[in-house]
Amino acid sequence: MKTNILYKHIFKILMIIPFLFIFYQSQSQMYTIGNDTIYKINGVYYYISPYDTILADTTVVTINFNDSVNSGSRSNFVNQYNLNFIAETANGNMQYKLPFGQDYVATCNQIVNDSRAEKLITHFYMETAGYPDPFYPDDPYLDDQWYLNKIGVYNGETEYGAWDLTKGSPVVKVAVLDAGLQWDMEEFGPVDNNLDVVYHNPEEDEWNYWDDPESGNGIDDDNNGLIDDLRGYDFFNIEQSNGNQYSEDNDVRQSHSNVFHGTAVTGIIASKTSNEDGIAGIAGGDNGFLKKGVTIIPLKVGDLEKNYQNNSTYIVISTAAVERAIVYAVDHGANIINMSFKCDWDPKTNLEEEVAYAKNHNVLLFAAAGNEGFSNFISYPARMEDVIAVGATDENDEYTSFSNKGPELEFAAPGVNITALENDGSVDGTAWGTSFSSPMVAATAALMLSVNPDLSDNPDQVEQILKETAEKVGTQPYDENGWNKYYGYGRINTYAAVCAALNEKPEIIVTNNETWTDKVLSKNDIIIESGATLTIKSDVFMGEGTKIIVKQGARLTVDHCKITNFPFCGEENNRWDGIEVWGNPNEHQYTVNGNNAQGILVLNSATIENAIVAVRLFDYNNHYSTTGGIVKAEDSYFINNDRAVSFFPYKNIYMGQEDSYVSSFKNCTFTVDENYIDDYHTFRGQHIMMYGVNGIKILGCVFENKLDNTPQGEAINAYNASFIIKGACAGGSVQPCPPENYSYSSFSGFKKAVDATNAANTLYQIRINETDFTNNGYGIYFSGVNDAVVVGNNFELGIFDDCQYDAGEGIYLDNCKRFAIEDNSFSLPENAPPATYVGIHTANTNNAF
Repeated sequence: MKTNILYKHIFKILMIIPFLFIFYQSQSQMYTIGNDTIYKINGVYYYISPYDTILADTTVVTINFNDSVNSGSRSNFVNQYNLNFIAETANGNMQYKLPFGQDYVATCNQIVNDSRAEKLITHFYMETAGYPDPFYPDDPYLDDQWYLNKIGVYNGETEYGAWDLTKGSPVVKVAVLDAGLQWDMEEFGPVDNNLDVVYHNPEEDEWNYWDDPESGNGIDDDNNGLIDDLRGYDFFNIEQSNGNQYSEDNDVRQSHSNVFHGTAVTGIIASKTSNEDGIAGIAGGDNGFLKKGVTIIPLKVGDLEKNYQNNSTYIVISTAAVERAIVYAVDHGANIINMSFKCDWDPKTNLEEEVAYAKNHNVLLFAAAGNEGFSNFISYPARMEDVIAVGATDENDEYTSFSNKGPELEFAAPGVNITALENDGSVDGTAWGTSFSSPMVAATAALMLSVNPDLSDNPDQVEQILKETAEKVGTQPYDENGWNKYYGYGRINTYAAVCAALNEKPEIIVTNNETWTDKVLSKNDIIIESGATLTIKSDVFMGEGTKIIVKQGARLTVDHCKITNFPFCGEENNRWDGIEVWGNPNEHQYTVNGNNAQGILVLNSATIENAIVAVRLFDYNNHYSTTGGIVKAEDSYFINNDRAVSFFPYKNIYMGQEDSYVSSFKNCTFTVDENYIDDYHTFRGQHIMMYGVNGIKILGCVFENKLDNTPQGEAINAYNASFIIKGACAGGSVQPCPPENYSYSSFSGFKKAVDATNAANTLYQIRINETDFTNNGYGIYFSGVNDAVVVGNNFELGIFDDCQYDAGEGIYLDNCKRFAIEDNSFSLPENAPPATYVGIHTANTNNAF
């Protein structure tokens, strides 16, 4: 599919040419499977929320058949859809492998609409959850990419960098206008996995073979005048046969092996990261976890031309091709355009309308400043008003002798000894030139949009953040605006720019049911509106002073992941406010017809960490009118919070009488350790504070202070409240529980492990049994508590100077009545120092009515 064409202007280039575009999600294809929405991006299916992109597994489905379907009918079903049985899963569900090449969406919808199938379950890929050690990729040439450390993309194994915040998002699309891209290699194509860096035009039919541009249908499906432009377009092709023959086609790959400039430039931006191959792209994703980076739209605007008079060759860029390519990129949703070609004059009007067209569509344009060493001239098109000019620096942050200087220069980035990817995938040498500086800044902008998509509507703000975060390197003075003609506003700092972009990210508001499976970074509140359910299956990092709010009638489930403070960008010692679960004190806590008037928090093997108060069951700014929020936690961890859980007065009135508060903790761990964030490194809070609530259940939980051996703080502080503490069966609810699975609750290292006061002489009852108390100042401290039951517990007394006899006391009762204290054991630790240890201490107390 080649068309002869005449080009009106030519750029001659000394360094080969990079172009980079970032595209947003607007050009993806959207489908539905049943009630679910799925997107097709670059031929790959994703489930997308505003804060997450999940790679769909299009090879497997799980089907639940109607009860009326017998084995024969099921066999016919399997044959009809060409399914291959894998395994039977829970509840009689059957897992099948889909045939290769079959239309995924169409097949799934056929199954959904087949009356024999009660339910279809599609699948996707998840990431393991854990605290973020600095990201460490495995690309073999990583150590040669010195610029990654210089600009803060990757700061080694012990310090955070931009990669710990984002490695790029596929919803950010980058068009590279250059002399071609060899996209059929592992670094860009779906060679070893189905991750494809290259953009697929959603309006064009797929080729019969992904790596054969001639296998398309030969039709201009999207009516844009270009045939089969599925994977970018070659706007400028030269065939050196009987003179230079100019044409265009749909194959952007370079036919000359020594012309790898476009491949090298694209590699800096988006070469697959952590794929055990080649180099690591700045925005190349995390292929070890099948996480795609930014999407590249390759647009070929240059080629190798031959001078038949002296038999020499050189690369040329056509301005006519650039005009069309800019418009093509914008029309396909570009956010960023990178141009590393140049000419050393100012044609004024050439490309003016196209650049304005891009600017009016919120597109950032970057270009190389040029390599002639001019002292006061920036090459074209970098010198254009709406194009950002980028110069080159070396390993010592000195501006290079070849990099052009001048009044239009805005930024500098490394441009010498750059590890360059060649067309065959090899890395045999290094490159130099502002051609390779410009894509570093463009890739930085791509990472900024990856963490904060809202910035795609405000390119001026992106540019301002780049200016404010650039480092003022070198010995040349900067003016009052922080600029000079050698570095512009300074050498780019990718990590600082991405951090600043996060600071501009607005609060996250969840109004529909969502599931998050990728890391979330939030410097503002996360709000779950009434009627919405948010399920979190990935780590969430919250900025200082931020909170997650679960409004009345909303639900938050945290499943096998962690919510913690934001440890990046120099904020590792800051804490977040925690989760607020809002309730309605005038309504009960039971779910009726699928609805509950209260906010609900479910913690399943979750960790809540480094918060001021990990969970409040009310609105902190409106205490008494928002009580009644519900928490149900199992196998979860509350680590290094000033307070883990806080209850405020609420009565669960149902059908005219008070029932127990619907909240429980089973097999949970509450701890503070050496990583506790506190100026005095002293735990002065409580793990659970209960005020005016009835019937909280604490089953098989561990409460511990691991800061040091001195008892401090309180595990449970209760005022006019009742609760139950006892053991629990771990690993499920099998009855009877196997003895080896049954665990007592335990408390160790506290000034007062359980501190309860019932000043109002309420009828609320406290029950404690099957619990171990070790090295506490007071194991149990009751004041004004009536009707308490403390039975079958173990107390190993500790040393505590604030106790009456400078030693630990097991049970302390003051002004208590009608209690049952039976079958408790009291002991001393091995080698306990001499002191007056007290098992049970009573004061102003009797057991009479």
